[in-house]
Amino acid sequence: MCKRFEGFTNETCISDIFIKVAPFFALYFDYSNNFEKANNLRLKLLKQNSKFNNQLLSVENTDKLNVCNLESLMFEPIQRLPRYKLLFKDLLKKTETDHPDYEGIKAALDKCSDINNKIEGMMTNFD
Repeated sequence: MCKRFEGFTNETCISDIFIKVAPFFALYFDYSNNFEKANNLRLKLLKQNSKFNNQLLSVENTDKLNVCNLESLMFEPIQRLPRYKLLFKDLLKKTETDHPDYEGIKAALDKCSDINNKIEGMMTNFD
């Protein structure tokens, strides 16, 4: 039996935390659905609006963005969920089968896979 959210110990169940917040990943579906429209608007503004283009370039060239541009920042949320899947896949490999969180990690990996499959389907249309 896992200790629930009482600080991290050898018996902490990371999967409980992830599964608790997983319903909020539904926001990623909306983001993915609207990504193409947002990206097209960004491209249109870059071509047609020199003020927008100049302002964007001035912001992108600051140290605050850490050498990122708007396009890469827009992709970050889409890349985040596959990273969770890789995390849980690796964590499952390194977790002993008798660990209290082993089954929970499998469940979190399954949940990540389901969410990623839905988003990949949405992004296939964009590609």
